Amino acid sequence: MKSLLIIVVCSSLVGVVMGAAIAYYEAQPPTKPIEALGGGPTNEPVFEVNDSSPRAIVPEVTFEFGTMEHRATMRHEYAIRNEGESELVIAFASSTCNCTRVELGGKLAEKGVSVSVPPGEATEVMLEWTAKISSGAYRHGAYFNTNDPKTPRIGLSVEGEVVESTALRPSELQFGAMRSDETREAYLYLLSYSDQQVEVLDYQLTGKQLPEQLEVRIEPLSPDQLLEQQASGGVKVVASYRAGKTLGPFGGSLKLETTLENTKMITVPILGWVEGDISVYGPGWVAQGGLLKMGTFQSKQGKKMRLTMAVRGPYAQTTRFEVDRTDPPELKVTFGEPREMGDQLMHVPLFVEIPAGTRPMVRLGEPASTDAEIVLRSTHPVSTVVRLRVQFAVGQ
Repeated sequence: MKSLLIIVVCSSLVGVVMGAAIAYYEAQPPTKPIEALGGGPTNEPVFEVNDSSPRAIVPEVTFEFGTMEHRATMRHEYAIRNEGESELVIAFASSTCNCTRVELGGKLAEKGVSVSVPPGEATEVMLEWTAKISSGAYRHGAYFNTNDPKTPRIGLSVEGEVVESTALRPSELQFGAMRSDETREAYLYLLSYSDQQVEVLDYQLTGKQLPEQLEVRIEPLSPDQLLEQQASGGVKVVASYRAGKTLGPFGGSLKLETTLENTKMITVPILGWVEGDISVYGPGWVAQGGLLKMGTFQSKQGKKMRLTMAVRGPYAQTTRFEVDRTDPPELKVTFGEPREMGDQLMHVPLFVEIPAGTRPMVRLGEPASTDAEIVLRSTHPVSTVVRLRVQFAVGQ
């Protein structure tokens, strides 16, 4: 009995000691520094470290821009110096938002882009961002990997507040659904609520084929043409889009250079899709945006979805398809056997797959990333290209 009592007491003491030890361990501060730019990746450096190490010095990691107008675009340059004894390698890792354009050493920063900085020299990183929120606090930036053992990860950010003394009515150029070879107009009003006169000095189009298919004209508005009483001035932006032989969604942006002091550059989204004799339907398919939503799934599982391509009209029997390209390349596309549904209607199964074992990635559109894309070629004489947007996220 006495021995049993001793065992119970000893067990209790051990439990107390172990509990205290675990509590002490869990309460300890992290041994690695927390990322300065919230929400970023925490991967280990991708470079091997030499004894004669480089040393990355970043005088400024956060740029306070104060206030900027909604939809305005600004840019800022950062310097990264190498004060070590060997070559410093800097590789682009990621940005926090698609609204942020990044250049590393004068090159557009994307996956696989890196620069080498000799000892005693420096390179520049440029961040260009567009304020897509209407008002409130703003913070975005980019991450870079380095081969500096003391600074394996660099986060650069911009922060400030977005205000609105101008407005776009509506906020985008929306063309909706169009037929092949159709031409359609969309317009919006750029209004100012300050005493400044509104003029558009120049404009720039970004997006696949937009410069060839979109025409823009700017019309000044008289006081009686302003949509709102509070507006002091404005212009009307009229865009004319000529659809071609590519079916599916189209888009990009129109950048307006203005005379407004706080809104020198305004970015306007452009959206629409082209329809024809070839259409797509099936689970997860959003016809209005030409978008397949595959959802979120684990890498070890992968995912495969089936769509149906319907070909109508006089060329239904003879139209054939092949895959032109996919982005990212991990996206696999195959076709099933065509099925005749009528003299002028054929159904072609289309399988879209992210294979099991695919690396983790996020392709969920704005604001975190870009959509994935499938481009198909067809033998149809009118609709020779079919584009499909795809959204998905692959977890660990």
